[in-house]
Amino acid sequence: MVESIYQSEMAEIIKLIESFADPLNTFNLFLSFTSIFINILHLIILTRSSIKPSSTNTIMIGIAIVDVFVLSLTVIKHISLVDIENNEW
Repeated sequence: MVESIYQSEMAEIIKLIESFADPLNTFNLFLSFTSIFINILHLIILTRSSIKPSSTNTIMIGIAIVDVFVLSLTVIKHISLVDIENNEW
């Protein structure tokens, strides 16, 4: 009897968490794509030959490259999780 009450409460909590998590996950995917696009634009600008090479620009190029890599992993992770949840794709 007591276990069934806890199970129903846990089911409600899980539904509540999922109602927040799904839209936030979609928003995270949108922000990742937007950030990848912006970082690629930064890379294009920073790697032009007309820009004077400096240590600051080199650091900014490195940060943009790593940022694109990490955000790409976020997108791949999202796609693989959606693929696991919805096998209908």
